[in-house]
Amino acid sequence: MWTAKFLAAAGALLLSVMVSVAAAGPPTLSGTDYAEINALYSRYAYAFDSSDAEMFASVFTPDGEFVIGPRTTEGSTALKAMASGRGPKKERPKIFHLTMNVLITPTAVGASGSAYVVTVDLAKNPAISGGGVYEDVIVKTAEATDRAIRCLRNMDPGFHEHAVEVIRLENSADNLLRDSLAALFDEGGDPIEVIKWKEIYETMEIVTDRCEDVANVIEGIILKMA
Repeated sequence: MWTAKFLAAAGALLLSVMVSVAAAGPPTLSGTDYAEINALYSRYAYAFDSSDAEMFASVFTPDGEFVIGPRTTEGSTALKAMASGRGPKKERPKIFHLTMNVLITPTAVGASGSAYVVTVDLAKNPAISGGGVYEDVIVKTAEATDRAIRCLRNMDPGFHEHAVEVIRLENSADNLLRDSLAALFDEGGDPIEVIKWKEIYETMEIVTDRCEDVANVIEGIILKMA
């Protein structure tokens, strides 16, 4: 799953994220990645417009921030309060945030995004009531591991598909590490900086190794309890 760190100009927002893996060299995104990032924009708009506090907070990491001008709202609790403070949850909101012309560019940490946003007030027959530009930094989270852990609650036999996804992501991280290190040493540069980035890349790949370890442990538990 993708989450985002939105930095929006013209009075929009800032979200913060957790990183599972980053790549050096020429970064790329899959078709699924592009689709998930576009869905992230939609989740934000639906959650904010409908005052759905849980959905709104789920777009952020626990230390996420929402910034409008000089005002910053930080952390899941504060973000939920901000969403619910817009009134009760709405099945049919009267004000819509319409996100369009989403431009997604692969980066070393995931992707950068830029999009136009227009607010439409249906109560005014309807009328455009505002607008702005989102400038975003977007990274992928380790949701497959989270889904695998949740399978423990009811010994869900569907665990296997999540375990396979964790392994796929871990293998992808291995490939990214090799490509990243090759690009890092090919580019040369300051030896101290090269060593620093080498350690960062290796540490991030270790995170995916630990996720695979978690999936293997859960698999063992479910098989024993079956």
